Formats: sequence, C-alpha cells, structure tokens
Amino acid sequence: MKFNVGDRVKIKEYLEYNEIYRGVCVTDSMLKYCGKVVEIAEVNSSFDDRYILKGCENLWFHEDMLEPIKVETKKTSLEK
Repeated sequence: MKFNVGDRVKIKEYLEYNEIYRGVCVTDSMLKYCGKVVEIAEVNSSFDDRYILKGCENLWFHEDMLEPIKVETKKTSLEK
C-alpha cells in the first residue's frame, strides 16, 4: 500500500481513456479529475493498491494513476 486514508495525492495529468492500470480501467468519469489534488477516502481491503478519492464519485483509482504530493515544511531560524 503506497497511500493511506487522509493522504493528499494528485491524479495524474494524462490518463488515457480505456487504459488499464493493473485491473482498473480508465473511464470517461475519471478523466475529468486528471490533475486534481484530492484526499484518499478509502483503501480497498482486498487490493491495497486501489483507492476511493474524496469528491470523485466513489470511483476506484489504482495507485499508478496517482502521484504523491510533496509536503514542504518551513525551516525555522535554527535550521538555516
């Protein structure tokens, strides 16, 4: 499992209609979310590499369709 519930991820910019990511087929409904940053809502209990994303119509996305979001932290004056 690459991501956990609550993680923020970006849906890849360019998913191709009908392309299959390890058993998950890209549908028309998924294409409108390309490039969006969303939160993991649910991890599939049978396949840890599949996720439901908040605000994405309860569609299952494979982890290969997603990119991690880099979290930048502010440096304190002691770290400079």
